[in-house]
Amino acid sequence: MVSKLLKDVLRLVENVAAAQDVGVYYVEMAGRTLRVMVEIPGGTTLDKCSRFSRALSDELDRREVFADRYILEVSSPGVERSLYQPRHFQEAVGRCVFVRTNQETHEGILRSADENAITLAYKENGKRTEARIRYTSIKVARTKITDLALFAARKPVEVEQ
Repeated sequence: MVSKLLKDVLRLVENVAAAQDVGVYYVEMAGRTLRVMVEIPGGTTLDKCSRFSRALSDELDRREVFADRYILEVSSPGVERSLYQPRHFQEAVGRCVFVRTNQETHEGILRSADENAITLAYKENGKRTEARIRYTSIKVARTKITDLALFAARKPVEVEQ
């Protein structure tokens, strides 16, 4: 069950993000630390994260949301990002992902993701296989950057003549 404080904090984060044209990827409250991962149109830069962080901090302080001191961490989810919600998995379809469940660990290509489960293609004992994995059994999941992905992302170098 989500506490009233967490619901209020989430609503405040979303309102400040909307006013700043920032997408909220994930919000987590761990003890006195509020972690907010954001995606910003045109690219998430340190300057843009700092601007959002200041606006959010000002609003949290102005509304006196926390009775005690708190720590605010604002960041990008990163290139190798954790996957928490079905929409995160849906956005990662076609990418290499690492998935740990209660019983096993796999690394492979995310073939599909719906509201209940993912389909992951991977090699096991030298054979290609696919597994349907329900979200409820996933303990950890994140995208993985492969050498091939890095190679494909490189832009050609222009040589002066």
